[in-house]
Amino acid sequence: MTKRKKYSKEFKLGAIALVKEQGYSHAGAARYLGFNPNMLGRWIKESESDYGLAFRGNGKLTPERLVLRQLREENKRLKMERDILKKSDGLLCKRNEIKYSFIVQHQKTWPIVVMCRLLGVTSSNHYSYQKRNQGAVDLEHNEMLE
Repeated sequence: MTKRKKYSKEFKLGAIALVKEQGYSHAGAARYLGFNPNMLGRWIKESESDYGLAFRGNGKLTPERLVLRQLREENKRLKMERDILKKSDGLLCKRNEIKYSFIVQHQKTWPIVVMCRLLGVTSSNHYSYQKRNQGAVDLEHNEMLE
């Protein structure tokens, strides 16, 4: 299996300049540089249609794609927050211990920090509550063993 060749932005722009500025044909320029003429035609089309954003390289998004990615991430976060609030069903008016137990029950589903923020409790208080309750659970467990 052959490995794909990667051409730099400068190389592509130089090949396009051979055709546009020096009058070479697509086939002649491609043959001179040692690649397929169809590739050169695609590069020319891409450079004309992208308004200076052609040949960005791997991982460099156009501004539209970047905004789209950010909107998708925000949408995902908002859906998660909505689901947490739906599931909590009125816990905002309850005592903190009830909120903490809800967080413990759902800690495998959603991030603890997000649940704490949405339910109006600090994560440090949640962890101290969890530590206190762990001691109580251990005592009950030891009593059952005896």
